[in-house]
Amino acid sequence: MHDEIKLPKGSVLKKDIEDSKRHRQKIARIWDMCSLFLQGKQHLRWDRNLKNYVGLPQDRRGARVTINMVLNIFRNIQARLSVAYPSMTVLPASPSTEDIQRSEAAETLLRYYWHTTEMKDVISEALEWLLLTGNAAFHTFYDPKAQRVVTTALSPYDVNFESGATSPAESEWVAISHVVTRKALKESYPDHAEAIQKSAATPDHMYQTLYQRASGTEGAELKDRLEVYEVYTKDGKMGMLLGSLWLYKADWPTHKSPISFVRYTNIPGRLWGVGLIEPLIELQVMYNKGRSQVMQNAELMGNPKWLIPKSSGVGKDALSDSRPGEKVMYNATSGPPPQQVTAGALPAYVLDNIRQLSAEMLDVAGVHSTSLGKRAIGIESGAAIESLASRDSQQLQVTQQNMEKAMIEVATCVLEMCKVYYNEPRMMRMMDETGRVIHKTLLVTDLCTDPEVYLEAGTLFRDEKPDRDQRILEMVKLGLLDKDEALRALDYRTGNERVTKRMIGFSHAHDMLDAIMDGHAIEIMPSDDLEAFEEVFKSFMRTERYYQLPSERQDYIRDVLISVVSFGKEDEDFQRMEMEKTVFPRVEAKGKNAVQGMALMQSPMAAEQMGLQADQMAQRRALVDDANPEQGIGRTQMGGGG
Repeated sequence: MHDEIKLPKGSVLKKDIEDSKRHRQKIARIWDMCSLFLQGKQHLRWDRNLKNYVGLPQDRRGARVTINMVLNIFRNIQARLSVAYPSMTVLPASPSTEDIQRSEAAETLLRYYWHTTEMKDVISEALEWLLLTGNAAFHTFYDPKAQRVVTTALSPYDVNFESGATSPAESEWVAISHVVTRKALKESYPDHAEAIQKSAATPDHMYQTLYQRASGTEGAELKDRLEVYEVYTKDGKMGMLLGSLWLYKADWPTHKSPISFVRYTNIPGRLWGVGLIEPLIELQVMYNKGRSQVMQNAELMGNPKWLIPKSSGVGKDALSDSRPGEKVMYNATSGPPPQQVTAGALPAYVLDNIRQLSAEMLDVAGVHSTSLGKRAIGIESGAAIESLASRDSQQLQVTQQNMEKAMIEVATCVLEMCKVYYNEPRMMRMMDETGRVIHKTLLVTDLCTDPEVYLEAGTLFRDEKPDRDQRILEMVKLGLLDKDEALRALDYRTGNERVTKRMIGFSHAHDMLDAIMDGHAIEIMPSDDLEAFEEVFKSFMRTERYYQLPSERQDYIRDVLISVVSFGKEDEDFQRMEMEKTVFPRVEAKGKNAVQGMALMQSPMAAEQMGLQADQMAQRRALVDDANPEQGIGRTQMGGGG
């Protein structure tokens, strides 16, 4: 079975991966620079001989200032991209009740998976790589030790694509780099233990990034490490490669690739995306230079030079350490006294240029004063401030859409892998939409075979929540949404529950309509979705198929629609005990509502069903009267009075 899996020859693929890593070096050098700038190491240059970043020499003329604007912008964007559980719906394969129940089970599994695997932390880690380098990836796989499906965030340093590919989809394969101990690798693949033992250890510099070496954060030397590649091909094959040796080969267990790649800003024709920091580096360097000039000028003005005549009798060190009130003796007959030479003030354009650089950095990053919690100069109205904040949010929409797309891919892969690997029932302990702890048993037979996941746009990121909440409140004011639905949407965003319930209601209404056309009588309860019944039956009565039915069927369908539309609008005398009441068929009260009841029930089928319903109610009342004669007499007297 292992030999039947067709994968590229190990030696060929090894060379392709090495070529890919070599072509990525220039891009990785930019990532390293971004990393160094983020931590405040901003006075650097690239040394071709050392193939590393080195610090610039200190300027003898004065101070060298580092004002880390990049860090402040990074933290602001990071906060705006904080995530929450999105509103996700698994669309059923068909309107059947069975498929709808499977989609509900899949949605429950996704909510359980989100909390148990700490997906919020995984996405946050991916977002950090995304802001830093412009690239990130998710890897979904089954962990045999933990016996569960997990998702991890991947560093772009560890993701390799085919050389020459301009997009992840264009690459014939993707290889994930793992640096593991020799011992762990032999335990995982005992059949290749001898070959693993003979493999040369990977030198540190092969798997330590330039950033780690430049910043001095590589730590102690790691001993006896081997680099292996987890390879996934476009045609559905996977394997584990050590050097040119395939340790493992298999087919993908799912239709969806387990690797989901995300870019911060997509550049057409370029494989790797552009992050937040890369466009800010040059501006940050110029900003530091401007601030350093200001500090140097301040030092010169605070410590001016002295002009001391040689014949004055004042030594050159006499004024170097002056104290308040100190007396300096000089020879007045030999010439003028010592005097200070004040440095000239910086031109106004220097300070204006610094302010301009700061504003340009914020513009490039898509962050302005309003987003930073500051009042914009010259802007007073609330509408204008809201407009500026909205423009800042709009600049992140593409990034948010890329992340939401990746989440759909991850969710689909999770459902497919659970379908494959969860062979035994699993108990899920979680909270429902009301905050109540519930326990559910998951069976793989309950899940969709080919799930289609829908994610409501804007629900993944907390920064979009105020806008969504405002729209929900406006819908309540317009009468488009009731208060209960609004409360669930505002406080308990655990999935698109309303959409699923509406789908169930429509499916049930269609089932009841099919039953009528097959000649059966139906019952509609108050707990059913009456709006769905009204819409389904109204739509059907406008079709040619309705008019092709026998007249008694047409009358019965019309009676159902009349009962659904008029339910709850009758006089008080018409109301019955809640447990005995049905929407259709209904038994009218005697007396003044008798004529009204006869007018509503015109079809023979409905009249017959009404009679059967009346007999059932009489039998239930007789049972109650036998159990409690006094109560039965009271009920008889009340009914007779009507």
